[in-house]
Amino acid sequence: AKVFKDPADTLNTSTITGMDVSVNIELDKEAQLNVLVDPANGDMLKLKGAAQLNGGIDPGGKVNLTGNLTVEEGSYDLSLSFLKRRFEIKKGSTLTWNGEPLMADADVTAVYVAETAPIDLVEQQLGSISQSELNTYKQKLPFNVNLMLKGELMKPQISFDIILPEDNYNVSTQVIDAVNGRLTQLRNEPSADRTSSARAQCVFRRWQDPRGYLRRECRCANPCPRD
Repeated sequence: AKVFKDPADTLNTSTITGMDVSVNIELDKEAQLNVLVDPANGDMLKLKGAAQLNGGIDPGGKVNLTGNLTVEEGSYDLSLSFLKRRFEIKKGSTLTWNGEPLMADADVTAVYVAETAPIDLVEQQLGSISQSELNTYKQKLPFNVNLMLKGELMKPQISFDIILPEDNYNVSTQVIDAVNGRLTQLRNEPSADRTSSARAQCVFRRWQDPRGYLRRECRCANPCPRD
């Protein structure tokens, strides 16, 4: 599979000049595309999906590409200090080309499942409850940490969301309602707080704010969602 590394990659230009070339490109769902999103830290986007594309080379040697790729499966390897977490990409995510091959527009959602207890998330809102009730909030639940990549493929805007998927968990509806209510509040807080919560789940699998602990230089879009 081709690894795209940098906007200056030779995919944007061709040694062929003086001709106007156009070609239709069909990718089946087993075709794999690898994109090195953050070369400094090795963050890698790996995609498999079907696409109907049109490629061309103008007389000056400039390469262009148009069309859409719909993701069947894939992953995003996110580096967080000394750890790397693999997010599984949701089927139906897309890449759209309207010009240079490395200037695709991304609309990608990837998921990391963090098994963690919600007690630290909701404890301050519980008020006075019995120890037995408090213990019900200490049962681990499978929270989905969603990582969203939007915009330019090689310099995407990265954001996070945390959800508790609908399922029949072995806890009361009171626990589920409290968790979902707090997650809704979290979505209305500054993006830096949401990112810190997501990062804490990925690194520590706990509800805490490790800001300042995992800060590092990043080549993604500014402001960096990891800072």
